This record gives sequence, C-alpha cells and structure tokens, in this order.
Amino acid sequence: ELKGCGISSYPDIHVVETRVVDVLIFGCDGLWDVCKTNEIPEMIRGPVERGALPHEIAAHIANEALI
Repeated sequence: ELKGCGISSYPDIHVVETRVVDVLIFGCDGLWDVCKTNEIPEMIRGPVERGALPHEIAAHIANEALI
C-alpha cells in the first residue's frame, strides 16, 4: 500500500490557460523514465482528437504510463 507514502496513480494537475491556442505543453516528472519520447504523442493523439480537456489528457497519460 503506497497511498500512505504519497504515491498514487492520479496526476496532480495544475492547468493555466492564458489564451486559446492549438498547442499542448505537458510536463510530468518521471514520465520520461517509463516512456520513450515518441510514445507520448501517440498516447495523447486519441484524447486530443476527441477534444478531451487537459486534466483528462493528463489522467490518460498517467494511467497509460503506469500500465
């Protein structure tokens, strides 16, 4: 049980939108430790095309990275 250690599969999300643009900038400590660089765009292609919100995309990436 790692919940007592502050570890979970749920992302800590902070969204800041200063203006509407068609660019997604995503930062995640440790994500690159478990995924190759070219895997991330493939991982988020579906949610982005479906119009998912940033926090939904972040949750999707965290869940995929933990599988």
